[in-house]
Amino acid sequence: MINSISSRTCGNVYSILTEMKLFNKIPEDKQNYIINHKGKYRCKFNKNIPLQFQIDDKETMVVLSYLFLKYINDNADIKTYLINKYKSNEIIYQKELREKYNPDDIFKNVKKENITTSTTMNNEVALVEVKDNLISRIIKKIKNFFKRK
Repeated sequence: MINSISSRTCGNVYSILTEMKLFNKIPEDKQNYIINHKGKYRCKFNKNIPLQFQIDDKETMVVLSYLFLKYINDNADIKTYLINKYKSNEIIYQKELREKYNPDDIFKNVKKENITTSTTMNNEVALVEVKDNLISRIIKKIKNFFKRK
């Protein structure tokens, strides 16, 4: 996971954890990675506003929650609560995906749609008047002119 973090996320995480004085609680290899990959980007962090309202980047939220769960938090009750919350969120997400992309219903809907479109196409008859192009009309007029005489 740590190898795919963007420089913006590293900058956000570094800014937030140093402002909260929690950066020293994560392991040195993670600290070195964040420091080396943060670049020049720093986020603006205000201690008076809750953190969830300040971060608009989803990747930053994920990294912070991972670091908090794994290294920063020492309370076992909070860890079990967070793990249960993550599991319940994942179950809800999987249910939503199951309802949206149900593998049993995918082919049923496709067959019904194909049947309805084919029946509507069979019932409609298109009447199109075929017109000759300009050259063929001129040739026909010339032929008709010579046929009269």
